[in-house]
Amino acid sequence: MEETGIGERIKTLRKAIGMRQQELAAALGVSTNIISKWENGLARPSRGDNISKLSEALGVSPTTLMFGNMIPTTDDSLSIAERFEMLNVENKELVGMIIDHQLEKQQKTLNQEDCSE
Repeated sequence: MEETGIGERIKTLRKAIGMRQQELAAALGVSTNIISKWENGLARPSRGDNISKLSEALGVSPTTLMFGNMIPTTDDSLSIAERFEMLNVENKELVGMIIDHQLEKQQKTLNQEDCSE
């Protein structure tokens, strides 16, 4: 499938599950006009609540909705990568530092175990 924007993904997913714009708008608590603007690329849904509600209503993960891939979710759990993608830049940097720290600790432990053998 060729690369599409979020508006086109919203429209494609909505139609694929047989949902009308009015139904999606009601599920999200927004106007039909807003849904139309999103689908036509005149506006973008805000991150956070709208993305979470949209992805739930359309049956895909927030990451799939935002970035593509069109693989429907089969459960409510999000992968670590999907949750990471939802973070802002500052929090991504923090998570990166935590991961680096944990990897260093793990490597030291492995090195100590190798020396003990």
